[in-house]
Amino acid sequence: MFARQSLQVRRLLNLRSNCMLKRNTQQATQSNILNNHNVYFASHKEKKPQIEPVLKNLLLGQFEKKVLDFPVTQTSQRYNDFVEWLKPIENYVASCAESKKKLDKSEVLANLRDLNVFVAHLDEANNGLNLSETESLKLIETLSTLPWLGTYMVKNHILPVQLISQYGSESQKLKYFSGIVSGEVTPTICIKEEDNGTNINNIQTQLLENIEEGSYLLNGEKSFVINGKDSNLFLVFAKDLIGNAFNSTMYSLVAVERGCEGMTFSNVYETIGRHEIPVCTVRFDNVAIPKANVIGKVGGAFDIMMDLLKPGKQNVAVQAISILRNFMQQLAVNVVEMKHFDRNFHEFHAVKKVLGEMVFALYTMESMTYLTSGLADVYEDHDVELERIITEKYCANKCLDCIQAGLQLMGVQSFLSNTTYIQTFHDALALTTMDTNNIDANVYIAMVALKHTGRAVNQRVYKTRNPAIFPIFNLKEDWLGGWFQKEIGIANNLHPSLRYGGEYLEECTQKLQNSVFKLLNQHGNEITKQQIDLARMTEMLTEIYSIIANLSRASRSYSIGLRNASTEKDMAVCMAYVSKRKVSMIHEDIGEGDLANGDYVHKNNVNLTYEQREYPMEHPLSRTF
Repeated sequence: MFARQSLQVRRLLNLRSNCMLKRNTQQATQSNILNNHNVYFASHKEKKPQIEPVLKNLLLGQFEKKVLDFPVTQTSQRYNDFVEWLKPIENYVASCAESKKKLDKSEVLANLRDLNVFVAHLDEANNGLNLSETESLKLIETLSTLPWLGTYMVKNHILPVQLISQYGSESQKLKYFSGIVSGEVTPTICIKEEDNGTNINNIQTQLLENIEEGSYLLNGEKSFVINGKDSNLFLVFAKDLIGNAFNSTMYSLVAVERGCEGMTFSNVYETIGRHEIPVCTVRFDNVAIPKANVIGKVGGAFDIMMDLLKPGKQNVAVQAISILRNFMQQLAVNVVEMKHFDRNFHEFHAVKKVLGEMVFALYTMESMTYLTSGLADVYEDHDVELERIITEKYCANKCLDCIQAGLQLMGVQSFLSNTTYIQTFHDALALTTMDTNNIDANVYIAMVALKHTGRAVNQRVYKTRNPAIFPIFNLKEDWLGGWFQKEIGIANNLHPSLRYGGEYLEECTQKLQNSVFKLLNQHGNEITKQQIDLARMTEMLTEIYSIIANLSRASRSYSIGLRNASTEKDMAVCMAYVSKRKVSMIHEDIGEGDLANGDYVHKNNVNLTYEQREYPMEHPLSRTF
């Protein structure tokens, strides 16, 4: 044991020494930093022709069976190159996680720059590694062993770099990318405001004409700016009043460098789980913005802002995977060492159930995440919008649910003797509060699905809602018992041992189609206001996509003989059955209506609460006599 620990310490010391030596060398040649990272990957695989979107078409009873071939995104050479590059990053982050000392954020980031992490998301034209979506997710997952680091990578590197790459001019890329790679520039995005959050119709920050030629004036205040205290490049969305005073949809995106006259910082708050990257408020009072600092077209940032606000853009899924995996590893070790009523705690069936459900959840999170990214990487211009949002929401919520169950399992030990448990809970909670909004995601997912479905069934819905005009059509509907659904034959495209899972999936797709038609038939144009039913529809889509991802992954694992593949096969079928039961219950709730499924009572109770501004029910000891 001592020899192994000594070797590990020596390896880490050598790694840190090499990092320091490399950093000193790079500091002497920063002007050519982009040309000296000396990391080269083999080319990406050529993409296959575009295929139809998976979940959108499933709503119409069409299934793209190619999705059941779990995608292989890299050539063998590129896979080896990527793994070789990632290994020292994994080792360094693991050493930081195991360290008992308080980490210095600046030192951690500097060492990661030495390991070429900050060229990963630049394209080849800017001397970057041009990572695929799958490779990028794996890197974020690795960095999220330190949860704050994964968040930093997304908020203060990936998203700003993507904005500049996609919409910035060549001169802006040349100006900012070298500084981002060297560590001289730390970018952050300013989009939210104190009073209205992301209410785009009430954004107060404004970009105005300046009397002096060659610049504009920026006025307003941005709140919840991630790591704003340590950032020095602010990508600010502002309402554009340059000749557009009466157009509320004109917005501009401008790059504001720290130190400009009129910039002030306040309200620096540490957020739970992210102490190293606090949020703050940034105020702009007549800050002069050179015209060269406008990213994209003046007044042309509305679509950019809407795309950034869209659910599924925050790379939350892999952060949740890393947090839950590390939590589970620590929990398993502690559970094995515990006693309860003079018995081994880990032998209790109730304990095994909690940990078993964590394995289920983590397996599904991985399957959904890397199936989604794999489809985007393998097929040309593949539409994975719906799958990406569903995956991000599922992973964030499942991670938090599992950690809460684990804390309850550990009891008082989780609260008193091991502060890392509570820290992990805060890390997971941040993903469901700062990064995702369940209500927005539920509505968005359901509306995208309904929009796609409505084009195919609008005539049928119209005829069904007007039986007096179309009596014969409705008689046929009643006689046939609803929409006739043909079998898709999903099970035929899986390993034969997964046949039952394929049949469960097919049954779920039929219930989904019936439920969507019932909702459209029941509510018509008012469906957009039925957020409870929209959430049910989202849950059905989520369960179905989880079955697809798990069966696809397990089929591949069993076919190529991966370790524990037999367990994967059994688990995937079991989880498909569990999901089928959930889908069946949701289908029944939708069919029963507001009175039977409890929605009417919930709404009525909440209306009473709103009216009285308090819990409306009398205490059980109250009397009327």
